[in-house]
Amino acid sequence: MKYFSYLLVLLLLSSSAVLAQGDPFCNGENCDEAYPINGFPYSNSRNSCNYNDDGFNSSPDVFYRFELTQTANVLITLCNGSLYDTYLWLLADDCATEIAMNDDACGLVSELDLPCLTPGVYYIVVEGYWTDCGCYTLDVTQGEPCGVPTLIEPSGYALLGNYPNPFNPVTTIAFNLAEPQHAVLTVYSLTGETVATLIDSDLPVGEHSVQFDASRLNSGIYFYRLVAGDFSASKKMTVVK
Repeated sequence: MKYFSYLLVLLLLSSSAVLAQGDPFCNGENCDEAYPINGFPYSNSRNSCNYNDDGFNSSPDVFYRFELTQTANVLITLCNGSLYDTYLWLLADDCATEIAMNDDACGLVSELDLPCLTPGVYYIVVEGYWTDCGCYTLDVTQGEPCGVPTLIEPSGYALLGNYPNPFNPVTTIAFNLAEPQHAVLTVYSLTGETVATLIDSDLPVGEHSVQFDASRLNSGIYFYRLVAGDFSASKKMTVVK
C-alpha cells in the first residue's frame, strides 16, 4: 500500500507537468511568449491570475505582439470583468521602450488611442496591480491608413496635427489661420509643464507648419496647443526612442 501511494503521487505529478506544458495559459508571460495578434480586429479574454510575475513590475503580466505594415490609427481597449486594478502598456519592438500607458482600468474601460502609429513590431502588456487579478477582455482595432497631411486652402482656423506620430526625434506640426493673427504654439508634458514654445509671433493668413525636435525629451506622450486670437486647440503626440 505504501509503494502504491508513492506510485500514485508520481503519476499525479507527471500528469500535472504534462498539463502545464500543454496549457495555453502558461504562455504570454513575456515578450518571447507573447500571444500573436495576426489580424484586426482582435479580441481576447483571459484571467491575469494565470500568469506569474516576469519582473516587468511586481504583478502578473500578459503580453501580446502585433506588427503594423503601414502607418495607421490603432485603438487598444481593455475592459475588466471585475473590480480589480490593471495597467495597459504599449511597448516598442525592444520590449522595453514605453510608447503609451493607461492605468484607468479598475472596473472600467481603459483605452490607448494611437493616431498614425508607424510601421513596426509592438507589444501590449496587460498588467495586474501587485496581487490584484481577474478577468479582462482586450480588443485591438486598426483604422484607416494615415498619410502626409494634404495641403489645402484653409477655410478657417485648424490645428491639423503632426506627422509622423509617433516620431523620433523630429515631427512636423501644421495649422491653418483664417486671418492674419498672432499665434502661439506650445508643447507641454503630461504634467502640464511647458517643454517648448515653437511659435510666438504674428503670422499671415493660410497654412503654416513648424518642425519640432524632441531629441532632449524622454519617450512618452506630450501635448501641443495652438492659440490664435479666440481660437485654441490641442492635440497629442508620442515620442518614441
